Amino acid sequence: MMKATALLYAVSILLHLSQAQVEIFVSPAGSDSNNGTEKAPLATCRAATLMASSVLKVGNGSGVVVNFLPGVYFFNSTTRCCSDDACQVLTLMATESKPVVFRGAGQIASDVVFDGSLQLDVSRLSPVTNTSIISTLNPAAKDKILALAITNAADKAAMGNSPKLQLNGIPLLLSKWPDTGLAYVERVISPGAVYCQGRTKGPPPPYSRQNPIGANLSLHQQPTGNWAAEYRLGGGFGFASATGYFSNDWYSESHNIAAVAQNMSSTTIKFEEFSRYEMCEAITPTKGVSCGGSAPGRFTVTGLLSEVSAPGEYFYDRVSSMLYLYPPSNFLNTGNESLGVWSSETLFPIVNSSWVTVRDITITGVGTGPCVSVGGGHNNTIGGCTFRSSDGGVSLQGGYYNKIIGNDIFDITGDHLSTSGNTEDTAATLTPTLNLIQNNHITNVYLAPAPWGVAIRGLGDRFSHNLLHDSPNQLITPVGPLTMLDGNEIFNTGYVEGDGGVIYLGASLTNGLGMSFRENFVHHSLEVPGLHGRGGIYFDDHLMAVSNASGNVMYKAAGRAFLVNGGAANNVTNNLIVNGGIGMYQQHADNMTKDLPLYDNGTLKRGDKGDYIWRTEQALDVPDFKSLFSTSFAKRFPTFAKFLAVNSTEVGWASPQATRFTGNIFLNNSQGNICFSIGYHPGDELCDENISKFGGDIYIDSSGSMEGDWTWFPDANQLEFVNNTLGFDTGRAGLFCDDWRKSMPVKSMYRPWVKKVFEGVPSAASGPYTPNAAALRSSLRSGMKLVTDFNQACPTPSKTDCSGAWLAFGECQMDGSIVQRFTIEQQAIAGGTECDFPDGTIRETACHVN
Repeated sequence: MMKATALLYAVSILLHLSQAQVEIFVSPAGSDSNNGTEKAPLATCRAATLMASSVLKVGNGSGVVVNFLPGVYFFNSTTRCCSDDACQVLTLMATESKPVVFRGAGQIASDVVFDGSLQLDVSRLSPVTNTSIISTLNPAAKDKILALAITNAADKAAMGNSPKLQLNGIPLLLSKWPDTGLAYVERVISPGAVYCQGRTKGPPPPYSRQNPIGANLSLHQQPTGNWAAEYRLGGGFGFASATGYFSNDWYSESHNIAAVAQNMSSTTIKFEEFSRYEMCEAITPTKGVSCGGSAPGRFTVTGLLSEVSAPGEYFYDRVSSMLYLYPPSNFLNTGNESLGVWSSETLFPIVNSSWVTVRDITITGVGTGPCVSVGGGHNNTIGGCTFRSSDGGVSLQGGYYNKIIGNDIFDITGDHLSTSGNTEDTAATLTPTLNLIQNNHITNVYLAPAPWGVAIRGLGDRFSHNLLHDSPNQLITPVGPLTMLDGNEIFNTGYVEGDGGVIYLGASLTNGLGMSFRENFVHHSLEVPGLHGRGGIYFDDHLMAVSNASGNVMYKAAGRAFLVNGGAANNVTNNLIVNGGIGMYQQHADNMTKDLPLYDNGTLKRGDKGDYIWRTEQALDVPDFKSLFSTSFAKRFPTFAKFLAVNSTEVGWASPQATRFTGNIFLNNSQGNICFSIGYHPGDELCDENISKFGGDIYIDSSGSMEGDWTWFPDANQLEFVNNTLGFDTGRAGLFCDDWRKSMPVKSMYRPWVKKVFEGVPSAASGPYTPNAAALRSSLRSGMKLVTDFNQACPTPSKTDCSGAWLAFGECQMDGSIVQRFTIEQQAIAGGTECDFPDGTIRETACHVN
């Protein structure tokens, strides 16, 4: 009764103070018995959400702001900020006139930290005394490693089998070999069992640590640690895993190491489980066996105590519950450091709510799921935050008109950012999400070069003016139709993986329709010699009818800046391609129609990648081929209906017909500006004037494309390409300062630096794979450099009015109308005049209306 009375008293005070937007304050030094004012703040999220709910229930104000005063707020697996019933009640009450805001009340996001890691007692770290353990430690580090016994049940539960740790908010690294670069397979002694679900007949073969069935490999480099001795210890030792490319240079896989054999000159490892493809890539190849590339198997090994050999690395013995840590160089061992195991679940799960904002907060140490998730609802905003050292960054699952804007997302082990559409909204319904993901800085700082990516899978999402870099693999995988990627800057990607692209999508006859790739700046995605070639923006496996790829600047953007791997009616127009290998590529070497009967009769797996027609029927939810032409999709996109009607590799959906490579400008591309492949043999690739000699111009329209002149771009030496007459301005690509973003890397500083580091390194690789060539391309560590050396506070923003334009959101339809999307090109800043329409507003008008 006393608590309820105190709450009502506090609410009455707050309502008395303001009939406008009510503000509640929380502080790590506060008390839940306080009244929630700035001078008497509460202590916990739960108390704040209970008070805020009461405010909205009884008040006549304009919503509520929960202000978190500077400090560190700790959470764990049983305490989250907005997960209980009280918070759900609060967020469900939010409306346009009474929004709910969770706000960090510091100067910058790092002033207010939500730490989801369970804190370990760092004062109990001590030197290793167990002689059998000491003999297993790496010779280079045995005097530096400290041990910590995990004793209580809660700590043990949080640690699990493979904990993720951080020290003072900076992620620590699970022991890895080698410390830098990659290990290589010397020889495949035995490829082991191979099984591919859905393609290999029968159930998967059984396996265990005691009865392993995987590949047996010898290593090219000799480890410094004694792996075999460690495996003989038993208990919680001998649970290492290897992750890398063993069969194809585009397919990364992880395998448990079941056994190790080691002597002074050689080491062999045996994998526990089967592989999807036969393992055969090695420095010394298996006679008569070829793999998907010319590079040897390359990988790293994690989870060995004997490879704790660098500052910041650790190993956890899951049986004895003992942690072994090589402290980072800045570790003072005063007992005041914060050593935490990522523990909490998503701290802000916003479910089926609208008009909720989370802003200006740093979240770290989340062990399960993203730091913040938005599921459904509309007009929610996640902005101005920092998400780091966690399992996931931000997840946007459906909803409409939600925003992820102005955040920094670093050192995430899962998806840094992911979006998905609403279950009921598919290509069959064409109801877009119209969610906006804008002005986010996404990279790895301390976890580089670990693989990461961004998944944009909401129908109609806009991914705009983000900065992404330092990713060893394929980075962005958007799914359409109707998705827009515009104004992004992307660089330093794909430096380990073969094949793929910086932006990659493919194998669909529907996803490309209405998709737009506008005014992005993609640079320094450098192919590794000996690996499969890569694309900058890659439309793979007969992706059909991408509506618009224009205004992009591609500088050293992989071997083929625009890689169109078959597919009809793709539009790649008015772009600038500089210092690449091939500017634009299309092919007419595959026959995608010949296998269709084999899917129908069961010879090939129904629904596999090449089962184009059946998969299209499923995507549009129709019972048969004929019904595809009466769908709303066919009416919205006449190009789709036109080409689908012809099952031909010459003029139909499986052909490269109506490829528009028009109005593009090329500068200094080493292998050709526009190339067309008619096969996979030497001499089958035709470039530029040779295309018309062999009739390729009946497929490709390259009118208006030309070789440019360096004088058109006077700041090219600074990696800036600005020519307003031609419509290019890389100064606008990437991040910008506004009411959400308080700091950012300075473009005039980091772009020349990137260019200088890779001066003389070609975009398109040639020659054999070598470890040195691979290491050069992965050496930049741009995440660390941009965040620590090139980042500066934004100046005080000046008043700027909003501006936008109506852009085509599809094609001219059969009835002579077109759907348009209002696209804000400049947000209102510092009290500037807002646009007449929100970003993503939809209208339908006559086709001739601009």
